[in-house]
Amino acid sequence: FMGLFAPLAIPPVVLPSLIIGLALMAGLALSHLQKKI
Repeated sequence: FMGLFAPLAIPPVVLPSLIIGLALMAGLALSHLQKKI
């Protein structure tokens, strides 16, 4: 798993914030899609 991030040179400290950001964007996208329906 960590081998995937090795070429990107992402520090382990940044991973949690990246995951939180992705989760927030996914939540916003889901709520936006639900409003369209």
